[in-house]
Amino acid sequence: MNLLLDIGNSTIAWAQESERTISGLSQLSYDANKLASQLDEHMSQLDKPDAVAISSVAADDTNTLLQNWLEHRWQVEIWRASVAEDFLGLRNSYADVKQMGVDRWLAMIAAWSEFQTALCVVDCGTAVTIDLVDAAGQHAGGYILPGIRLMQQSLIKHTDRINTDIINKLDVTPAANTQQAINNGACLATIAAIEHALDEFNARVSCTVQLIVTGGYAEQLSTLLNQQSEHRPDLVL
Repeated sequence: MNLLLDIGNSTIAWAQESERTISGLSQLSYDANKLASQLDEHMSQLDKPDAVAISSVAADDTNTLLQNWLEHRWQVEIWRASVAEDFLGLRNSYADVKQMGVDRWLAMIAAWSEFQTALCVVDCGTAVTIDLVDAAGQHAGGYILPGIRLMQQSLIKHTDRINTDIINKLDVTPAANTQQAINNGACLATIAAIEHALDEFNARVSCTVQLIVTGGYAEQLSTLLNQQSEHRPDLVL
């Protein structure tokens, strides 16, 4: 059994992999200053894996702390994913592939491996990433924008007369109060960005583009999109 870890900007997701089957998907919102104690609380009960595979976009200090914890806990081989120019028929568009987040690359690989068609891969987390892949497996570029919660927090923080709490339920209906307007505005902006990117790409390619959504807000967002989508919560893993 292998342990798979996806380290984002604010969450850690993990699952167990055996014979190419993933099980036990779990996650936690982490605080870099309390990470060791959070790992003790949430992961100490896991069985010792044969190896650990990591995808991480976190800061170097967080990655070092995590690796030290894993080595001390289990003394196992640790393998860290990286971005390549091509893999399994998927070709990267970046001139410098090191500039691409590994979570985006792995999400595209997983989606391409499953569907083998033109793709729009959306990861809705702290940031929202939108990546486009044509039917030949060529990455056609992408977008990065603030996640829904980050948009809300930025508006509240940098506006003197807006003092309200964030609502976690996603909605796009016009609001009759400021709190709901901030919530729904961030959601609407995200939905609009996804649908515009998908519509524009659909017009450029000669086949229907498959929309894949993953990340913390993906399940809620997918119900608000006009286009049909496939929800894959464990896409990066």
